[in-house]
Amino acid sequence: MKATPMGQYWKENKHRSKVSYNAYRERVVKRGMTFEEAITSPKERFNNTSDEYKKWSDIAVENGINKNVFWHRHFTFKWSLEKAATTPIRKKRVVDSGRQTVIRMIEAGAPIPKKYIKRYPDLFTTRAGA
Repeated sequence: MKATPMGQYWKENKHRSKVSYNAYRERVVKRGMTFEEAITSPKERFNNTSDEYKKWSDIAVENGINKNVFWHRHFTFKWSLEKAATTPIRKKRVVDSGRQTVIRMIEAGAPIPKKYIKRYPDLFTTRAGA
């Protein structure tokens, strides 16, 4: 099967292309661009971000809030721009390890279950000799 003139032009010039083949094809067929225009025109960018959003996004970053977190707060949770940019991130709770719990139990003089004595024998050999 022989390539169409549009397809042949793409094969010969795709190394210079600023767009994908589908975008090139759409530009020629639907928009009526010439082959050369379609292959060399850069992609259109649509940036509808308001100056207000950009301002608060920068404030969020200054406050240590990631831009994705800021975006989520505003668009997903429907927070105001100001609230999303200024509310601090919650600190993650540190999960208390069993070792730390046993140490606190020893310091408090609480009875220690046998399973902890078997699990952390080093805590009891050093503490017993002290």
